[in-house]
Amino acid sequence: MRITLVHPTGSNWIPGKKDITSVANRMAPLGLLSMASWLEAAGHFVTVLDCLGPDAPPDTDSQVNAILKRLPDWVGVSATTSSFLDGYALALGVKQRAPDVQTVFGGVHVSAIGGELLNQFPAIDCLSIGEGEQTLAELAAGESFTKIDGLAFRGVDGIITNPPPVPLPTWMICLFQPTKSWMAFPKNTICHYSATSKNPVPPWSPAGGVHINVRIAIDPYLKEGIGTTPPRTYMNT
Repeated sequence: MRITLVHPTGSNWIPGKKDITSVANRMAPLGLLSMASWLEAAGHFVTVLDCLGPDAPPDTDSQVNAILKRLPDWVGVSATTSSFLDGYALALGVKQRAPDVQTVFGGVHVSAIGGELLNQFPAIDCLSIGEGEQTLAELAAGESFTKIDGLAFRGVDGIITNPPPVPLPTWMICLFQPTKSWMAFPKNTICHYSATSKNPVPPWSPAGGVHINVRIAIDPYLKEGIGTTPPRTYMNT
């Protein structure tokens, strides 16, 4: 199965307020990268598109182009509340041009709101609620929607929300450190996701909810291949 995982940009939903979402959402998508390692280990071909990352396509149309160029069977979007609508615009663009591509949304916004999102956003085929490793692996394996824990989807009589997934043991999640095989980081470059004086310690959250606080970090996987160690703090500002 070919899977593209997407970290969308974000926009300010509050009129009259300064839009800081491009800064607030600019983070290394370690959750998606760990998810990619998990799915790769199950034999799937996975790519990640970080819409705020280095050399990212600048607008929705070019981001949709970048997604479809990867010929995915599934597109998975992990969204915060501020990035949900941008993620949906990508799903809508994908469905308009490639209706057979299936879309699944996850992340904190989806986990907070739940299945009712499917009533308002028809370009989303299903939702992954809570930790998504097993849910996405079963989706990619072609399991019936009715049998996948953590999945919300449209049934004949309305929205169906399956029971939550059984949490994976922390030791098992830690085996699948973020993969870098398709990330566009220049060699030995200071990481693109640096802090500012007003936001000095941005959290990096890999799968499993383990927070690693960094200020400026160099991607350790460039030298080590697919990562077996977490990101490290190299210097402070």
